[in-house]
Amino acid sequence: MIDLEQIKRLYKIGRILELKDIQGLIKSAKKNVYPAGTYLLKEGSTKKEIHFLTKGLVRIFAINSIGEEITVSVVYENRPLASSDIVLFDRPSRMYFQAYEQTETLSMDFDKFQTILDKHPNV
Repeated sequence: MIDLEQIKRLYKIGRILELKDIQGLIKSAKKNVYPAGTYLLKEGSTKKEIHFLTKGLVRIFAINSIGEEITVSVVYENRPLASSDIVLFDRPSRMYFQAYEQTETLSMDFDKFQTILDKHPNV
């Protein structure tokens, strides 16, 4: 089913971004499918990537000093997902991102995404 809010957001982006930037976003984005239980990111990773969840659910968690998994957040469809440790602080991730159910994402290099945002701050 078509989501009216998604259409509004896409239309807004289409009015703000130039065609070459939209083409760059599409060309740069990679579609991924993660079966339930699969890790999108593990502790210690330095891969600077942003994901947009198009389907599914992702659990963000850390493992404490006695080995317990502590869920910090759950990210659902139509939301962005990135490690703040990596993209904001330039350090390895302290978190795990795990698909809670079959999950589909569009992902791209964060620096490329940031370049487009810097050029179009209203997005």
